[in-house]
Amino acid sequence: MLDKYEAYAKIAISMYEAHKDNPEILNMSIGLIAESLHRTPRIHSGLISVACADRAPDETLCKEHYFGRQASAIKIFEQIAKGKSFARIVAIFKSRSRVHYTTGAENQELKKYNKKNPGANHHQAYKECNIVLQKYVKKNQKYVYKIEGVIYNNIGEILKKYNIDRATLGSRCNAKKKWPDWEKILMENT
Repeated sequence: MLDKYEAYAKIAISMYEAHKDNPEILNMSIGLIAESLHRTPRIHSGLISVACADRAPDETLCKEHYFGRQASAIKIFEQIAKGKSFARIVAIFKSRSRVHYTTGAENQELKKYNKKNPGANHHQAYKECNIVLQKYVKKNQKYVYKIEGVIYNNIGEILKKYNIDRATLGSRCNAKKKWPDWEKILMENT
């Protein structure tokens, strides 16, 4: 069974082979492959911005793709055109699925910078946006769940009582409009 990186690599190769003689369709294909990079599992680089590491406990971190999607898709098609192996194309998809953790505000600044400076590398973008990266050290976090007014410390109890799996529990806690009485609460952040 193919993983997502392999599946998208196969799709990219097929698209290139089918449309390499039609620049208009090939250009549209590049856009589709660029979009696919946000559908692959993200691979954390091991780095986090200083501001993100110091964020408030309730502020979420942003998984910032530091390689531009469009440039990455073009690189993928260039490598296919050069006859690179399937394994190499998969490796490029994995490489271009890497992320640093940043704050949402930093991510927006990087987007603005990259829009004004197309083709700039990510090192320059981080420097110009005053984003300093450091090694990511995961903080110990303890959560409880408040469901229909009852506090649960044990996920297994919730799963059994409501006959759901962990993914459904997470989905319900994130769907505030549909499941307003389902909440995941951070108890401590050390």
